[in-house]
Amino acid sequence: MHLSRIFTLKNLLPVLAFGVFLLPSAPVKAFQAQEEPAGHEVQHEQEGVQEEEEFDAASAIMHHIADAHEWHIIGHTAIYLPVILYTEDGLQTFSSSHFYHHPQEVTYSAEGKETTETWYKHEGFGLFHEKIYKLDENGALNLDEAGHPLNERVLDFSITKNVAAMLLSVALLLLIFCSMAGAYKKRKGKAPKGLQSALEPIVLFVRDEIALPNIGHQYARFMPFLLTVFFFIWINNIMGLIPFFPGEPT
Repeated sequence: MHLSRIFTLKNLLPVLAFGVFLLPSAPVKAFQAQEEPAGHEVQHEQEGVQEEEEFDAASAIMHHIADAHEWHIIGHTAIYLPVILYTEDGLQTFSSSHFYHHPQEVTYSAEGKETTETWYKHEGFGLFHEKIYKLDENGALNLDEAGHPLNERVLDFSITKNVAAMLLSVALLLLIFCSMAGAYKKRKGKAPKGLQSALEPIVLFVRDEIALPNIGHQYARFMPFLLTVFFFIWINNIMGLIPFFPGEPT
């Protein structure tokens, strides 16, 4: 089967399906890139007073792969992503930057040790450990003895940094596949060049080493789906290795 039959508009539908599946079913605000607000500055100043500790590689890695409502770039610069909440009052959307303007502290005792942690507040909602809770009538976040919130969780459809990374991966998939489809259409029967030349060995690998041996003579109908899954995982793994990109390698 010629590869030009794979890269057609009809066969690009699995890529579009990935994008539709990942998109939330609600309107969102545009990403807002700005400097880290005052709440974080106060926290950094407090940390500066403490003695400098040794670099903890494990904590840095976990912070990188953990999901969050902001996309930290470098220093105090971050992209604050849309918060999308559904409550009894309906759908509510706002930028996650509003949380970080109002840092709060809560103290609890666990196993005889008193612990103080920071949480963030905005319009009746509290952000604690990247989870959003509905505050009580006094506008407070209550914790049990183990430090677990007692407040009610809200339905959170927010665009977190890992979701944003997946949407970026889908956009790259569309760019790659549409570019290759155009190249095969314009250069039918000719030697590949450019992006087409670079990625055709990968396409042939998926066809000859994955699809054909495991599926058999009906492999052609599954090629668009297999290529979509393969490139989606591959792109996410590459992005997970870049320090300022979010996401855990798949």
